[in-house]
Amino acid sequence: MKNSKTIIYLLFFIFLIIMANSFFVIYLVQNNEIKNAYIINELGQIRGGIQRYSKLKLANAEKEKIKNVEKYIEDKISDVKSIYKEIIPNEAMEFFKNNFYDLNKNWNKLKITKNAKQIFKLSEQSWEIADPLVIYIAKAMENKTQKILFFIILISIITVLTTLIIIFIIYDVISKNLRIKTLKDPITKLYNFYHLHETLETLQNRYQRYSKTFGLIKISLFETDEKTIKDISKKLKHDIRRSDKVYYSKNTIIIILLEPEKININDYINRIKSLITSHTQIQNIKFIIYNGEKIEEFI
Repeated sequence: MKNSKTIIYLLFFIFLIIMANSFFVIYLVQNNEIKNAYIINELGQIRGGIQRYSKLKLANAEKEKIKNVEKYIEDKISDVKSIYKEIIPNEAMEFFKNNFYDLNKNWNKLKITKNAKQIFKLSEQSWEIADPLVIYIAKAMENKTQKILFFIILISIITVLTTLIIIFIIYDVISKNLRIKTLKDPITKLYNFYHLHETLETLQNRYQRYSKTFGLIKISLFETDEKTIKDISKKLKHDIRRSDKVYYSKNTIIIILLEPEKININDYINRIKSLITSHTQIQNIKFIIYNGEKIEEFI
């Protein structure tokens, strides 16, 4: 149950990572593109607006019409002033400030000039300042977008790697659970005989290297119901030494004893025999000490 909760939490964490990454990417791209397009458009509107204003003024158009265009340009300039600091990249900021200042300065002169030649001259100067400014800022914004895309790719790679690590952890948890389930009897929760062979091979190597002895108690039971087997297994787990291990398969119980010479074997066997016979009948019980033979012969 504990591992199941861990897996659920990890899967939920993966979901949150993917969702957070998706929203972050969408927000970053949209926010960047909208702001980039907005300021470029505003600069373009100022550039075109000044040219239209100059033509209307030179053509002695209606004052109301000229005033409307003037207000339109003033609003656009005001908008750019209020947002350029959070949009223009640092590397383009000095160029922008200098040129936008010159453009604004020309515009202020143009508003008060009445001389036709001067109007034409200021109009041309404004175009010469505004056109390169729009082109430069457009390129700067494109470079900014490329940097953001690189950052997004980096974040996405980190997200993918994090997800893969979490998937590996989940796989590891599931694998361990499956291994434990395959190594344990589903009824008694005792290790099965597959695990017994692994343990005996380990103990055999230990015996060959360090001459560490071990023994085996094999108990054959008569046909026994599941409840009785469960009760016996619970008591055996608490009654044997911590160093010993209990295995079960098909009405056969095997107990591995490490360094049996350190205990009174007869008392140990009698205690286990008494524990089991209080629940069911024993068909056969025997104790064997390992002496270097093959595992198949030993069992």
